[in-house]
Amino acid sequence: MEQRQGRAESTGGLGQVHVFERHLGLGDLDWLGHVNNVRMLEMVQDAQVRWCYLERDPGVVAAPCFVYASHEIQYRRELTLRTAPVRIETRVTRIGRSSLHLASLIRDDEAVYCEVASVAVAIDTELLRPRQLSDGEREYFARFAAAEPALSGA
Repeated sequence: MEQRQGRAESTGGLGQVHVFERHLGLGDLDWLGHVNNVRMLEMVQDAQVRWCYLERDPGVVAAPCFVYASHEIQYRRELTLRTAPVRIETRVTRIGRSSLHLASLIRDDEAVYCEVASVAVAIDTELLRPRQLSDGEREYFARFAAAEPALSGA
């Protein structure tokens, strides 16, 4: 399954959005031929992990650095097998002392298939406790901040 590297895109006055394109495979499908709802959450997590760990600014964002505190998911449309990749777009909706609130969409040019609001908490890997975000992390993630609700139905 071909996956492309993520990228940051400008969204006009809303700052940047992290975009990760992903092709779908047979393992993503349920018995009805739709992308399984658990796989949709995994796709969002894969995009966020790529952004926060693999594509982070070295020396700015600690790695490994986050655990999930929560996810809120709204499925909008059925997603079926296709040749074109879907885009997973992620932006920051709130930066707390030790947490990031993230809004992610699985979409293409025609539709939004799934919306996910996540809370990721920065962790001290030695103490296994929440830690404060560094100034560098705050600046990095602020580039992806948007004043939008996490979910369109919220």
